[in-house]
Amino acid sequence: MEIFSDLDPRALILFGVILVLFFLYARGLKKQKRKLSSGETVASDRVKAAANCYRFDMPFHITRANKWCRVSVNGHIQSESEEGFNTGNIEYPCLKYHLQIRDVLSDRVLHEEKRCLTDFVAFMKNRGITISSLFKERSSSTRIADQLPILEFMLRHSGEYRLTFQIQAEEEKKMRGFRASAKISSMSLTIKEDVEPMRARAYPHRKIEI
Repeated sequence: MEIFSDLDPRALILFGVILVLFFLYARGLKKQKRKLSSGETVASDRVKAAANCYRFDMPFHITRANKWCRVSVNGHIQSESEEGFNTGNIEYPCLKYHLQIRDVLSDRVLHEEKRCLTDFVAFMKNRGITISSLFKERSSSTRIADQLPILEFMLRHSGEYRLTFQIQAEEEKKMRGFRASAKISSMSLTIKEDVEPMRARAYPHRKIEI
């Protein structure tokens, strides 16, 4: 205790704040890991790219109505960039995707959305990265998180459903003095039911009740 008595009180306060922040960060990671591992897998598939697109067509059966379900992706993104004298607003590749959920019995579309995979860049394996830092290096490979949630949904009825998902496999943006490209080198998709939902405010995915 004599060691701490010789320290500046401000240093002790700073040390205490750092410890608290580290504790909260570790606790948040543990809680997120628990949520991501929750639930039972009802469908999972890995496909190869064709015609610059990954296409998933996945029937799935929901056994529990009014329970949260989750759609997650996994894979690798290879990015390249060549930066010259461009000082204006830079437009980066975004890897657009189209997701749709249908009721098999009625063939009715229950939910449809069009987004970009780079909306979730801060929650990929390298936590905290931004869209600009993804293309900062001339060539890099980024692992998409083991299970990167892109949608959570709750169905009012159990039964047979179908999810279709297609995403650009490769995209390039060229501007005056700048070029950037992104390529998904592998992609898999998983659907789980009865999951513990993520906090909507802390995560950029959508949570919907169908």
